[in-house]
Amino acid sequence: MAALAAGCTAQDSAEGAASSAPQPTSLPSEFIPETPAPTGKADAPVVVPMDELLVTVTIGGIAEFEVPAGEETDWAIRSSDTAIVEVIPGSDGQFPSAKGVAEGTTDVFMVNPAGDQVGYIVTVVP
Repeated sequence: MAALAAGCTAQDSAEGAASSAPQPTSLPSEFIPETPAPTGKADAPVVVPMDELLVTVTIGGIAEFEVPAGEETDWAIRSSDTAIVEVIPGSDGQFPSAKGVAEGTTDVFMVNPAGDQVGYIVTVVP
């Protein structure tokens, strides 16, 4: 049996390990893709699938984040930096969206009532 800290049982040790697992707090913004990401332009919004991690929009461009039909209003959306990307909640028939405000890169997160979270790295270009 492995050595345990004083006052700690094997069960306590296993439970502590499970509860202290690191929780994701942000996406790796330093990640650079090898292939271009979808680009939303001011005159042609792009629909981004849920499994797409990297998104590029122009200043004034819109990226619409695809969610299951009928769940457009269920997903909360937030931007880590609203000076770079402004978020727009979903509405009936309209996906939650991100609008490029200024050049830069930031994280955008969405979560539904069940706690399912989806994250994106959004880069805004001129």
